[in-house]
Amino acid sequence: TDGLDTTAIARQMQFIATELGRVLDAGIAVSRRELAADQALKAAKDALQAAGTTNTVRRIATVQLQVARATASTITLSSIVHRASWSPVYDARIDSASGDVRLEYRAAVVQKTGEDWSDVTMTLSTAQPSSALEPPSLGNWTLAELVPPPSAGRRLSRGGGASNDSRYFAMEADSAVLGSHGKAAAGLELGESLMIQAQVGGGPVNVTYTLPGRVDVPSDGNADRRLQIGTTQLDGTLVHKAVPAETEQVFLLAEATNPGPYLLLPGPTSLFVDGGFVGRTQMGTTATGERVNLPFGPLPSLNATRSVKTNRSETGFFGNRSQYEQQVSIVLENASDAPVMVRVFDRRPVSQNEKIKVEVKDLSDPLSTDPAYVRDRLPKGILRWDIEVPAGAVGDKARVLTWTLDVRWPKDMAITGL
Repeated sequence: TDGLDTTAIARQMQFIATELGRVLDAGIAVSRRELAADQALKAAKDALQAAGTTNTVRRIATVQLQVARATASTITLSSIVHRASWSPVYDARIDSASGDVRLEYRAAVVQKTGEDWSDVTMTLSTAQPSSALEPPSLGNWTLAELVPPPSAGRRLSRGGGASNDSRYFAMEADSAVLGSHGKAAAGLELGESLMIQAQVGGGPVNVTYTLPGRVDVPSDGNADRRLQIGTTQLDGTLVHKAVPAETEQVFLLAEATNPGPYLLLPGPTSLFVDGGFVGRTQMGTTATGERVNLPFGPLPSLNATRSVKTNRSETGFFGNRSQYEQQVSIVLENASDAPVMVRVFDRRPVSQNEKIKVEVKDLSDPLSTDPAYVRDRLPKGILRWDIEVPAGAVGDKARVLTWTLDVRWPKDMAITGL
């Protein structure tokens, strides 16, 4: 138009630009506040998760004192909280050169109480308040005449208490075993030391370990937090065990005694040989002075091979007896540069009939004279030799152990087990 005012139009455009900028700035500010709110919400959720997904707990203790005169007093409060526990874990380390076996005793502490434990001392207890306090009672064991099987279509009503009682005892035993492997209750005063030995205390019912130093244990439910209880050197010997009837591998074991002062509770045990991890096993409950056996796996430098020649024949003046003969040969090889004492195990059948005669003969090496073996295992048909295998004994230089099994019985008798 003739009356177009470009100056007014310019002012209008400047106004629109200014307002649009203000709106955009306001939108950016809202987006930033929304992002900050989302971040704060996530942080709050993470904190709640770290607190063990529990609500915040606030406790108020009211204490009333009656005193004859005003005086300064110290009050100590004790309380029990739930969702806290500890369980034992072990590292067993063996030095194959010296034969030393070191056991590192740790506690896996887990807590989801909703309260962080900060700068506290810790005492671990083996007491289990949740386990049964009373021993099981025995049922009656009765004997009765065997009732013949019923005819088809009838069900026999089983009487007598022995069968039912046995099933009950098995359930009780399973319950006791599970209870003994459960996590001990954490009646915990807290603390930590990763290297220093714990002080052992307690009474005849439970043992306590007071850890030196102080520790922070947040309420995050972390099951990988492990605190050092102590390290002990086990008293014992290394054993190289071969069972060639089952495997050609020769295994390294530590037969030791718990020297104390720690009661070893059931728990997983990681095994190390010369610093290298070889596997895991399960530690059983082991008191001070009690034996503990730790398996460290097969040794690649040792080998035990078993071969058998079998012969069946008839003996006696008129061929009235049957004979079964096994010629057993066990080849022991040692590829290491040091001689090794190997404990070799084999077996012979045990006769349960006086007419079946079993004899072990032609032994190239005498059986072990270990008193415990002779008393407990030899009568059960387990054969054991303690054989020294020289260094570099491989191939034609291998150590060979031989023996013969001779079994005889009446020809007209059918036997089982061969």
